[in-house]
Order: sequence, then structure tokens, then C-alpha cells
Amino acid sequence: MPLYNSAKVDLTKPSTSLQRKIRGGEFQRIKYAYSKYEARTDLMLPDAESMPDLCHSGTERAYALKSYLATSNNILFNQTKVPDSSFLGILKELEKKIFPLVVNVVNNISGSALRYEIKGADIFNKIRSCTTGRKQFIFYDDGHAIYIDIFKDEFNNISAITIDSLSAGMGWGSDFTEELFKEFENSGRLSALNLHTDVQKSGLGCKFFSLHFARRAIKDPALIAQHIFNIENAKYLNKDTCYSLDVKETEQILNVNYYKHAQSSTRLKLMLPEKKSELLSDGKTLLQHHADFNVKKISSGKQINYSNSIDCFRRKQIEAAVRYYQEKVKQVI
Repeated sequence: MPLYNSAKVDLTKPSTSLQRKIRGGEFQRIKYAYSKYEARTDLMLPDAESMPDLCHSGTERAYALKSYLATSNNILFNQTKVPDSSFLGILKELEKKIFPLVVNVVNNISGSALRYEIKGADIFNKIRSCTTGRKQFIFYDDGHAIYIDIFKDEFNNISAITIDSLSAGMGWGSDFTEELFKEFENSGRLSALNLHTDVQKSGLGCKFFSLHFARRAIKDPALIAQHIFNIENAKYLNKDTCYSLDVKETEQILNVNYYKHAQSSTRLKLMLPEKKSELLSDGKTLLQHHADFNVKKISSGKQINYSNSIDCFRRKQIEAAVRYYQEKVKQVI
């Protein structure tokens, strides 16, 4: 199923009454796509009139943008075929201008959502100065985009999960998080986990994957739809339906080290016996880790206890998103 159906939108016409100005750009709202088990949002992209005249012709510009959107439909799962090198240059230029704008739109979803940062140092400084709690980022430069999910506890400990979308055969920079937060690592305050998937089938896949993944991981998609997208007559699936997981299947995708970052007593009771008793690198089981760690998140005057710095809801969202992409890949192979 394509992430975006460009055939239903005429980019050469002015935007409708649903348009919203964000950072000076006119954006057309995209309707929610719902399936039986998951509610997904499609990418918001600027209309043709808001784009710079890269081709010095309104007709050519609209055609190039339409082609870019069409190319993006199955960007995660299908090979992208570009007619010639000059056209590829146009698409790359459009992508370079579109992606930062879209990420900036996501910035406005909620206070705990994405911050658009280009340099790793910017992310580090944000984390170092922020209060306790959860933060999400898309680390993005001209070449690559990586999704980062951070949790900081009251003792200045950092737990970081990075998820990258790579083309098959590409290497994975496992030291990325350690380099980014080496100050915390040197003081023994960093717990890092790097995951990757090879669902990417084109050079732009990492950026769309990061953006879509991050938006799926926002805590309350119904709140986003109501207060940001303002979709009329939207129907929401309840949380139990949206976030329920097939425990056994999930455990086949993510190894035991993943759960070291995200433990809850409810989750541990549901896990397979062999997973509960499997030893981590320090020689302890997950049950022992759960008993050893108890940290606090302080937000809005409330104190909430967590095990190992990561709340269960955060982990559920990431697991669900990983499963979603794994299943999508299976469908097209």
C-alpha cells in the first residue's frame, strides 16, 4: 500500500481550505490511512505553488514535483527508476528542500516530539541541557537520516535507541550513538542500542523511514489527528487495538539485548521462558535486571517509576513499528 497517493491530488491547483501555514510554507493536509490493526499517517508535503521554480517553468516544476511524489509512494520497498541523470538532479534538489520542511512540520506535533537537528553536536547539547524524560530526534544531514529515541533519568543517565534504514549490503555504524554521547559513555551513564533494517530500496529511503517511524512512535496519534491535522470526522482505533503486540513474533525479531533497555513487569510475565532466563552480557537475566534498576521520571510535578530508564509504552511503539516494516517487506518479496 503506498504511503501517499499523488493521483488524488492536483498539485497545479491552489490548496483547499484545509491548508495551514507552517514556517511560511503552504502545506496540504493528507488524510489518515487506517487498516484493521494500525492507524498510519501519510507524509505531509508542500504544494507545487510553494516550491521554488527550480526548472524556471511552472509546468516543468509541477511535473517534477508530481514525479517526485510518485517516486516516493513506495520509497521504502520498491526500486526507484529515474529516466535520466538530469531528471535525477531535479528530484534530488526537490528532496533536499522538501525533507527539512516536512521534519519541521513534525516538530510542531507536540513538545516531546521531533526536533530538527542537522549536527550531532546540536542533539547532544539538547540532551545534556534537557530535563528528565523522553526525547525523539531525526539526525539528518545531506547524506543520511537516522531515528533516535532518548530517555534521560533523574540521575543524568542516558538510554539511547537508534534505528537506521539501510540498503542491503550497506554497513551499519554501530559506534554512532557512542560517539554522539561519548561524554555520558565515559562516565558510565550511557546505555545504547543500535538497530537497523534493510527495507530501504533507494537512496531516499532512510529519510522517509526515519520520518514515518518517528511519527508512528509519537505517544498519542489520536491527539495528533485532533489538534494538528484536524481531520474532520476522523475515527480512531483504541489503544489496545493500535498497540497490541504478538509477543512471540516480536521476540523473534528483537534479541534479548533489546529488552535490557526496556523492561516492565507486565512485559516480562508475557515473555517466553527462554527469553526471561537468557543471560545478558553482564551475566544477569532480564528478571535480575528488572529487580536491580528502578529510576524515576519527573514530569509536571508527578513522579513515575520505571525499570531501566525506559517506559513500557515507548518500547511497545518501537516494537510495533519494527514489526510493521518487517511485515511490509515480506509482502512484496
